[in-house]
Amino acid sequence: KYGLKETKMSWTFETKLRPQTRHDSKWLKTDLQELFVNDCLSQLWNELVKDGEIAMGTNHGLYNSAGVLAKKGQTGKFYCGMKVLTSDNESAGFCGPITGSNCGPCAALNKEEDEDRAETEHAPPPSGPMIDSWTWGQEPDTEKLEDCLISLLHESQQLCTEAACTSLSVTRLQQRLAVMERYFSAMSRQVPPEKSGPSKKSQTNQTNLNKQKSNVKPMEKASMGLARVGSRAALSFAFAFLRRAWRSGEDSDLCSDLLQESLEALQSLPEASLFDEPSVSGVWLDVVDRAGKFLHTVVAGDLNSSAQTSKLPVPVSDQQLALALILEIAVQHGTLHHMLACVMLLLNLWNNSHHDYDNRVRCNLYSAPLIPVLKRLQHIPSAKSRVPDHAKWDETNYYVSPTECFLKYLTYPEDQSMPIDLRMSALVIMSHLDRLCQPLLPLNPSLKNQRHNMSQEVIAWGWFAWKGANPSSPTAGPVILDFLNEVGGVQQVVCGEKVLIVLAGNGNVYLVSYASEAASMYMMSGFGEREVVRLAAHPDGKHYLALTKDGEVFSWGSGDGGRLGHGDNILREEPTLIKSLSGKNIVHIACGSTYSAAVTGHGELYMWGRGNYGRLGLGGTEDQTVPNLVMALKGHRVIDVACGSGDAQSLAVTDTGALYSWGDGDYGKLGRGGSDGCKTPKVVEKLMGQDVVKVFCGAQFSMALTKSGAVFSWGKGDNFRLGHGTEEHVRVPKQIQYFGGRKIVDMSVGSMHCLAVTEDGDVYGWGRNEHGQLGDPSIQFLTEPTLLPGLEGKKIIGASCGNSQSFVWSYGGHAMVSMRVPFVVDVTRATFELLDDLLGEVCDGMDAQTDWPPPQEKECMAVAGLNLLNLQLHAAISHNENLEQLGLNPGSSLVTSLKRRIVSLASNSGVISTVQMAAQNTLQNGWSILLPTAEERARTLSMLLSSGGHTEAGGMSSGQQFMTNLLVTSLMADGGLEFAMEAAIKKESDSLEERKSMAGKHSRKSSLDSGVPVQIEPRPEGEDASATIPLLQLIEQLLRNSCLHTQLLLHNLARDGVVKMEDAVVRDSSPSLDLLLQFQRLLVARMFPKQGFLTVPSDLDSELLGCGSLLRKYIGLLCNHVTDILPLGSSLASNSGKHFSLVSRIITSDVTGVLLPELLTCLVLLQLKSPVVVETAGAVPVLEQILDILDKFNTLAPGLYREEKEDLAWPGVWSQNSDKVSHKSPEDVQVIRRADLENHNKDGGMWIVLHGKVYDIQDFKTKVNNRAVL
Repeated sequence: KYGLKETKMSWTFETKLRPQTRHDSKWLKTDLQELFVNDCLSQLWNELVKDGEIAMGTNHGLYNSAGVLAKKGQTGKFYCGMKVLTSDNESAGFCGPITGSNCGPCAALNKEEDEDRAETEHAPPPSGPMIDSWTWGQEPDTEKLEDCLISLLHESQQLCTEAACTSLSVTRLQQRLAVMERYFSAMSRQVPPEKSGPSKKSQTNQTNLNKQKSNVKPMEKASMGLARVGSRAALSFAFAFLRRAWRSGEDSDLCSDLLQESLEALQSLPEASLFDEPSVSGVWLDVVDRAGKFLHTVVAGDLNSSAQTSKLPVPVSDQQLALALILEIAVQHGTLHHMLACVMLLLNLWNNSHHDYDNRVRCNLYSAPLIPVLKRLQHIPSAKSRVPDHAKWDETNYYVSPTECFLKYLTYPEDQSMPIDLRMSALVIMSHLDRLCQPLLPLNPSLKNQRHNMSQEVIAWGWFAWKGANPSSPTAGPVILDFLNEVGGVQQVVCGEKVLIVLAGNGNVYLVSYASEAASMYMMSGFGEREVVRLAAHPDGKHYLALTKDGEVFSWGSGDGGRLGHGDNILREEPTLIKSLSGKNIVHIACGSTYSAAVTGHGELYMWGRGNYGRLGLGGTEDQTVPNLVMALKGHRVIDVACGSGDAQSLAVTDTGALYSWGDGDYGKLGRGGSDGCKTPKVVEKLMGQDVVKVFCGAQFSMALTKSGAVFSWGKGDNFRLGHGTEEHVRVPKQIQYFGGRKIVDMSVGSMHCLAVTEDGDVYGWGRNEHGQLGDPSIQFLTEPTLLPGLEGKKIIGASCGNSQSFVWSYGGHAMVSMRVPFVVDVTRATFELLDDLLGEVCDGMDAQTDWPPPQEKECMAVAGLNLLNLQLHAAISHNENLEQLGLNPGSSLVTSLKRRIVSLASNSGVISTVQMAAQNTLQNGWSILLPTAEERARTLSMLLSSGGHTEAGGMSSGQQFMTNLLVTSLMADGGLEFAMEAAIKKESDSLEERKSMAGKHSRKSSLDSGVPVQIEPRPEGEDASATIPLLQLIEQLLRNSCLHTQLLLHNLARDGVVKMEDAVVRDSSPSLDLLLQFQRLLVARMFPKQGFLTVPSDLDSELLGCGSLLRKYIGLLCNHVTDILPLGSSLASNSGKHFSLVSRIITSDVTGVLLPELLTCLVLLQLKSPVVVETAGAVPVLEQILDILDKFNTLAPGLYREEKEDLAWPGVWSQNSDKVSHKSPEDVQVIRRADLENHNKDGGMWIVLHGKVYDIQDFKTKVNNRAVL
């Protein structure tokens, strides 16, 4: 009638797990391997308790899945008081007994309580009253006896469960299962990745490019056309004169003088004068281009290739001048592809002079006087390195650049006219190009410390509730906001009155409250598909603005005074589009404390909000609830605007550098020498000619930043906010003199303190500091600009001030590089083709098949070429460029050639380390272009693993190990593993359906429940080699590779002994192990029920059946690995305790120690949550084959008996007696000779011998009077 059925899992009988969606992102970052470290397990469990996700049923209420406290009403239902939304996101009242509405999270609590109540009602009645009733009552019949027996069994089951739950082992298992369920519940709600299509940016770039091409000719003026014709005629005449002079041999001196004067004219120009092509006259570019082509024919010695008769060669001196002119023209262009074309020309000329390399070249130039142009390259400064100097000298990551060493010891002859070997000249040019590109290179992924130093950080000072500080006792020192690392890069940080708003690199907006007890963030929604590019807020404000990429403006927060711009004073919790600004192409936004501003692409200024003191610049003091155009600035192009607070002033700067101010004029904050205010913008004459570019408004003071990096301040001087070292009020702009001549590039102004960022990434601060917002809180004021502490070695790129807070953020290691940088970045098809030609020229013979080590010149040019290629690939990927336009579309000849060279240099043994590291870095950063598809990467990895790839010592070479790790890592990127798993599950599902249709009803049971060993189907011989590699086949190869590595370590232990191997075994996670872990977790997550429990086979769909089949095969592969490793490990571990310790370390870092414990715990969780899935899959019986092997190894562990007793005993029972038992190793037991025993007893002692062991019974004798006991 009642029956005994399985109860749902509960961590204890009084607690339940209630996951809150808002914490999903935190738990997705949890490493489940920490579950098997006791201290980490306790921390994770405490996190669940602290977040309210592990809760006990109390009278104070329960936290629902939204993280809101819900209390039970008189109706017996839970209510939280939050807004209830319909399916159309429209409000349906509030969750409460008055409206009768119930939100989704509270409805889930009600449903859970109803289920618990139903289960309680279904439980059999207590057995005690039943038995008591029989004492003096009627004798029970058979049915009553059966009911009583059921009750007794139920109570015994409950008692045993409660007793078991109190043991240490079960407690830890329950905690592991709780954390694991929390992880998989978050993972099951995660949105699966989607395959990316053509990027909008690439399409937009192509459209703009087409427009530019179509608009060039029609826009050309007639005068420009006449100039072009005239210049071409003049050039043709000059070229004809030179040809005639060289052919006839007459006026040769005149030819030389003309070339020399041209060379001197170019040398007088600054470098890269033609780099900004749009600003250079098209006629001048055409002249330079035609001259360059002519000079190439001169250097090649072919003045008229169509002539059939032989001509007198051009004098060598003139060819040398022409070559110098070509290099100078390339320096003027300043583009990488021009410089690489010159390098290839120098190499071809040198090769031809030595080996008749090119029959199209009729000269034997092998040297030329190129010292002046080489020295010009030497004087070009490089950008500031993103790697701190101390990181370069870190002994663990020491790296020597061959080009840096070459340039360090390079000396030039004193005679500037001395000819220099052309190949040496090419080497010098490439070394300088490498020097210039080094600061822009993406960080070397192999240098972990360097990567850690250069990861982007957001650093804060001041008061925050989560910091544990309060206004009366602030905490000194900066705080790194680690929780912002997960947003994917920080573009901007702005401060409101009570919140911090962060703009992430992907355009998402996050809100962080200063007053929250825990440092956490909330992602703002409401922007739709629009990408946010800029935020605005005010330290004293309660409203916020966001600017999207398409020029639209959103606002939210307090609406008092119409500051949101929607035509009303209503508060808005979600970002709302300001419709009156739609279509106006807004490019800049600003917030005051109670009003707002926006600037259009044409430089028009719109303002709205509170209008007192004339702060809106509209000529009146009325509030404006919608944006209004500031007519006083009509005709001026505004580029920046700033809004103040309280008795507010407003500032704007135009493209001419003129500054305008209006609003309240107290303390002279308008900068015109008095305290008079004005209601329309008026120019600040004191700053005329200073070329102001940015303006800032503080509390009763103003600031301006000029193009040269100077800072001017004026207004109220209390609290040293002006930065002049005094508290005097300043009524006209005055320059701050405390920056030591350093250029300021950005600023932020709070209510009473300021921050300034220098060009070098340092930060100055000054003003009020009572909450430690400028560093040491013991100092109440910083009277003058002072460098902030704690930023050594960090390149700061932005700053933001709150009321009592300061924030700065650093330059990330993978920050975007511009598409065009003089001399080093030129992302064009020509650049990639020239780099491919260069690598083909210098990289032959780098794998020790010929001479080794390679010559210095080849090493330097190879490293420089690879670094330049790395930088071009990084820029192309960062900007999401159209690969087809660059000739880098998948399968193209250029990609195939580059891939073949780089993969060879990165993986082959014998390649010199500097070249191999450069090739590996290039492949690490450019694999998405060179190995674009997951199928190609999987096929390459499969071939690498199946080929063995092991050296004579038994291990992989460093290059092969790198390639394996890279390919495995790339497979996990961009959802590659998820897509491969989808295909594998579908394949299993289709296979099961096919077998079911062929074999009839019993097909599935026999195929899944049978104990046939798992076999991986090999690929048919006739199948195309380009087909996709099956996921299970790749998993099998990775497991086999791991098995070989572990067997190698165990064999080395058997050969070399414990002493030699003790320091050789280091646990380090590998990408292959990470892939196996990720695959295992993804598979379990697919089988984890999203809602409720799965208890009957009818609940299973074809996808779950496919997952079960895939899980069974995977467990079979894992068991095969264990059977290959553990017997050998048990054999070695049985030698001694030290052997067991070392073998355990090896196995713990192996697949057996990493994957198996987590997999077994996952199976327990699946058995509890969806037992029908595990049962139908038949996964558990496969594990039976390794139980004896595991038990044999575990019984070798020292102290096994004690650990088992502690784990299984009740708390406090075993520990009371455990200390009385001495567990000593054989080495610690004292050996007592018979003579020692006799002497001790003669001296009055009482030692006896029982079974070969000596016992001291002296104390026992004194306690026991009856000696017969002995």
